[in-house]
Amino acid sequence: MKKQLLTLVFLISTEAIFGQQLSLLDLETAFLRNNLQLIAQKYQIGQAEALIRQERLWPNPSLTVDNVNLWANSTFENMEPLIGSFGAKQQFGAELEQLIETAGKRKKRVVLRELESKANQLEFDAILRELKLDLRSTYYSLLRIKQEEVQLLRVLQLFERLHAQYKVQAEKQHISQVNYYRVHTELIGIQREVLDLTAERLEKMKHLRVLTALPALTIADLQLDNMELPALSASSEELESWSLEAHPKLMQLRNEIDLAQQQVRVEVANRIPDLSMVMNYERGGNVMRNFVGIGVKLDIPVFNRNQGNITAARLHLTEQDQRLRAEEHEVTEALSLHMRELERYGKQLQEWKGQEDGRQVQVLENYSKYLQEQQVTLLEFIDFSQAYLEAQKAYLDLQEKYLNAFETLQYLIGKDLK
Repeated sequence: MKKQLLTLVFLISTEAIFGQQLSLLDLETAFLRNNLQLIAQKYQIGQAEALIRQERLWPNPSLTVDNVNLWANSTFENMEPLIGSFGAKQQFGAELEQLIETAGKRKKRVVLRELESKANQLEFDAILRELKLDLRSTYYSLLRIKQEEVQLLRVLQLFERLHAQYKVQAEKQHISQVNYYRVHTELIGIQREVLDLTAERLEKMKHLRVLTALPALTIADLQLDNMELPALSASSEELESWSLEAHPKLMQLRNEIDLAQQQVRVEVANRIPDLSMVMNYERGGNVMRNFVGIGVKLDIPVFNRNQGNITAARLHLTEQDQRLRAEEHEVTEALSLHMRELERYGKQLQEWKGQEDGRQVQVLENYSKYLQEQQVTLLEFIDFSQAYLEAQKAYLDLQEKYLNAFETLQYLIGKDLK
């Protein structure tokens, strides 16, 4: 019944989502709920927490029963029976042993497990941010593809009409075959561009379906309208401070340093031998018929004082510290590079402002009329249509690069600025 209820809830929520076009925020919600890679990583966090609970447990005591005689010879001395008449000639020994760890080893290992659990959580956060960056980049690519398809199909329709007209005119020998072949060749080139763009769209949609775990998702379900480009409001000093503080890789490396420091503490504690408290009981094995004794067992650290493991742990700590410093330098340089890219893309987009699709579409339609009225030549029309497509493609590519640069900046500083 519970399983059927969960299935019904999933179907209702899926129907509710697909009842309207999905925005980027809707896709991110589905991604957070359904992404299989994130779900798998959450199980690793649960495993690490279980290991913390396990590490807190004391080792079990051990019980040994030995020296049990199976028969008695003539030299045996009779003793008081154990149960009823049984045990008058029974000899045996028992030993109870409990390991007691010294130097706080168990507590130190618990802290080590807690840092490992934190490492799993940081790994989850890093994967989450990387996949979210991938999701947004894929969405922006689909936005560019859809807008580019609109431009291509607009020009394709013009050339299909022109091709049909020139084919008839060429058959009637009203125009030269050369002009017809020029239109035909240009039409084939545009059709090939449409096919290439369609293949790219299908590939991006496949990747988006994998990220969101929505197998029925199509591009028609996406809200791919013109979006306002986000502006960078923070200063370079603020961005650098945030990146050094919250970049996923840097946070992981700082936790690795904490792990290495704790490992050094564990190895230093391992120099001190542990104690084993022992309690013995022996029946009929010595001058005392029922002997009870206690004792302590420990290793004598004469040769092995864990020197090698301590040195290795300290070297690993130094290694992690150097890795952190190198990564901080790399993050700072990457941040500076993407800030310059974002500024450059923003300036170029400002120069394009007011020259986008509207006016150029009108000019394209006017050129088509001028061609019909023979006010421009076929070569001039083809040249302008090619320039129109190249300009639109350049603008859409620039817009996608700006959005991706902004998202990369957000990834580098470890948080969203919007």
